[in-house]
Amino acid sequence: MTATVVDGSATGARPSAHRIGTHETAIIAPAAVRDAASLVVVDLEHDEPRFLMGLRNRDHRFMPSVYVFPGGAVESGDLLLSSRFQLSLDARTRLGAATTFDASCLSALPLAAIRETFEETGEILGEDAAFAEPPENWAAFANEGYRPACDGLVPVARAITPPGYPIRYDARFFACERACLADRGQARVSSPGDELERLGWYSERDLKDMPLADITRRILNDITLRLAAGTLLDPSRPMAFHHRENGSSALDFL
Repeated sequence: MTATVVDGSATGARPSAHRIGTHETAIIAPAAVRDAASLVVVDLEHDEPRFLMGLRNRDHRFMPSVYVFPGGAVESGDLLLSSRFQLSLDARTRLGAATTFDASCLSALPLAAIRETFEETGEILGEDAAFAEPPENWAAFANEGYRPACDGLVPVARAITPPGYPIRYDARFFACERACLADRGQARVSSPGDELERLGWYSERDLKDMPLADITRRILNDITLRLAAGTLLDPSRPMAFHHRENGSSALDFL
């Protein structure tokens, strides 16, 4: 599978990594698989971990009304930036396995996760530094006075939407601690019409009875296991890979 660039649109439902596992049943012509990324931000300052998540707007045509991690498709601007940012050898190993995604573009994946998280939640994962000549889709981020910081993101999971869905993604999930977010003394308040509503920090207990896609629950389980093992932020640990093989769900580790 080759890397596919999808430019975001200001109108309508934009393809996004967290729309994997939709309950839609309509079968249409095979859809191209789009590269995407999500950010799993974990707050470890409480008795139990909490995750930054929001409720997908009910008007979205794909996977509405479920709680998701912020994220979305890789855009051309992310690819333009990728040469400026270097990943660790362990992160490159995780992301480069079982894919034909150009190794020189691997940094575009965490960059997409950072950008989409900013667009959907207002949260910034970056360093207080000049961000020279940002691509157009990064202009709002740069105006905040930050430069994206993707070197500390740890690839923890990957999931490919099964064949038969109208929109498909090869989504990579990156983890970081809440403490890594920029403390700007402000919080975004979501409003009806936003891509994500009811933004908040939710524990696994909170999420137990909340609407989540099956794949989101699987990713949460992957995260919980890594937290229990103390390996959440260890990029040398293989990441879970959820996909289909011979018509059945499969789980491998990359």
